[in-house]
Amino acid sequence: MPRELTTTPLAEPCRAKQMLYGCLVPDPSDGRIRLWLTNMNETSGGELIAIDLENDTGEIYRWPAGHGSWHILPVSGDKLVISTYYDGKFIVFDMKTKTFPLVVDFPGESYIWNMAQGRDGRVYGGTYSGAKLGAFDLETGAFEDCGTAVAGTGDQYLRHVKATPSGDIACTFGFAKKVFAVYKIRERKFVTLWEDDDVSPIVSLRGSLFVSSEQRGLVALAGDEPWETEQPPL
Repeated sequence: MPRELTTTPLAEPCRAKQMLYGCLVPDPSDGRIRLWLTNMNETSGGELIAIDLENDTGEIYRWPAGHGSWHILPVSGDKLVISTYYDGKFIVFDMKTKTFPLVVDFPGESYIWNMAQGRDGRVYGGTYSGAKLGAFDLETGAFEDCGTAVAGTGDQYLRHVKATPSGDIACTFGFAKKVFAVYKIRERKFVTLWEDDDVSPIVSLRGSLFVSSEQRGLVALAGDEPWETEQPPL
């Protein structure tokens, strides 16, 4: 006789959700950590979802612009910045008021991939399809198109950006020509560190910036120039 099997329901899965990024950030309203997620909706627009991990509850905040996002950047202790596609906007969410006080457009760009906060306090983001870097002021919303390090190469992606230990912006460009560069905020110019080498996403760890490249191996960025290291400073 075949043995009878029994099943036990465990949980209901999320349906019709495309969550491309999440981060753990305290909610200033009560000081408890929430899991903040971006949810993509092509027709109805993107959503910010806040999950209360202690109480197994959630709240949904519909964006005033954008369809989806690859990044959430916590800033100022009480705000989140969301970078959107297919309309290329920065959206600021106030965690205290649960509102979106600021929406900043990046003219001519359809994707803002990820973001970093620079030494000047502004938020920087890299784009598709112009492979550009843009920045905006969190208080006024004033926007600046910082240009690109790969003009004329056919590159369409500035895929990863990260603040360096000195507060400038490290950038990885691709993919017609692979370029790793740093945007010098005070000088308002790009400095190319190397070309034609695959670079991993950039990681910030204990005051240093790390990238793994195909030809150079693990490289740490400390200050203005990269130096090679075999062991991260753990």
